[in-house]
Amino acid sequence: MSDFKKSIRTAARSILAHGTPAPLFAEKKIAIVGLPRSGSSWLAKAVSLAKSVSYYFEPDNLLDKRYMYRYLSAESNDEFLKQQIELHTAGNIVHSYVISEQDLGNLLSRPLCKTVLVKWVRMVLSMDWVAKNFPDLKVVQIIRHPVPQFLSWEERGWDPAFNLSILTAQDELMGGPLRPYSDIIFQSETYWEKAAAFWASVARIQYDSHRDGWLFREHEWYCMDAAANIH
Repeated sequence: MSDFKKSIRTAARSILAHGTPAPLFAEKKIAIVGLPRSGSSWLAKAVSLAKSVSYYFEPDNLLDKRYMYRYLSAESNDEFLKQQIELHTAGNIVHSYVISEQDLGNLLSRPLCKTVLVKWVRMVLSMDWVAKNFPDLKVVQIIRHPVPQFLSWEERGWDPAFNLSILTAQDELMGGPLRPYSDIIFQSETYWEKAAAFWASVARIQYDSHRDGWLFREHEWYCMDAAANIH
């Protein structure tokens, strides 16, 4: 598709999104949560193909940088973030990036959709807070074996050292749930040591925040029988 046609399609999608209301009768709200390159996009896209689903792609990427991999315990108080998540889970967000996975037919039908689906990649350390503040939200957490995941990062020039530094700068996180592992985390030096430290730290928080009624599975498990396991 030419750049001109892409720009026309993007403009048409944006105009249509602003002209149609968010889902009016949503009965279910689902969040798929995982690190970048964990398989979350693949899983969310597959789920979005189900009937009457309105899908919003990574609205957390539009948040201020202070929310990138921010740790929030259940006791944390953040009214601004709460308001933003309410918008996300209501489907009340029409930024071109967020609706990029919706075609014109999806946008036309979204007011009548019964399910709102969001995909988050920066909120992975905030699920305890999400569980307390949004108890009706169904969360699907996904993890992937770190070797293929961080080979993919390496191909894209993404440095796990930067992401790990975001974690180590958070006193509540390093002095709390990651305190038993702090020596190993701070001693990591190479690309793969820092990748392992970052992956394991996030996986630990994801596991600890898991709730009854949520799903927490590996990307590889879904791949073994995608049709059956995603269903």
